[in-house]
Amino acid sequence: MKSIKIGTNHQQKAIHELRNNHAQKTLRNAIELLTSHEISINDMEAFKSSFTNYVRSYINSHEVLKHIDTHTILNWNNLYKLEGTYKEYFEPTDLIDYDIYATTQAQIEGYKYAKKLKELMNEHPLIRENFNVPLLIKQGHSFDIDTNAILLLK
Repeated sequence: MKSIKIGTNHQQKAIHELRNNHAQKTLRNAIELLTSHEISINDMEAFKSSFTNYVRSYINSHEVLKHIDTHTILNWNNLYKLEGTYKEYFEPTDLIDYDIYATTQAQIEGYKYAKKLKELMNEHPLIRENFNVPLLIKQGHSFDIDTNAILLLK
């Protein structure tokens, strides 16, 4: 059976965007921590994959820093916490499909019916004020398809 797109999961998309915004803020904080200790980020992808491994590698390859005790160079606990937070919150959103699909015959038929019903209900301003309609949700002064109700169809 062919599935058809019936909507977008805006809530899940917003949650991922908030989590990624927090991850980006954490990344900026980590970069600020390092730049305040004169440690530069030359390879951002390597840094994102492991903050601590990147810094250890940077220190070991630096002419001056490799001769200094690493515990005196920077607060490693802060870096560990920032890295843990970044990895906990970052999710590449380009790999996620936020679309909602009808997959059964009943769902597909219900979606087609709801689409026609939506058009009909939105054409008549007097009707839309006084009715609650299955498979549709009221949004302001118009109706839209209730994708959650469609997905409940077997």
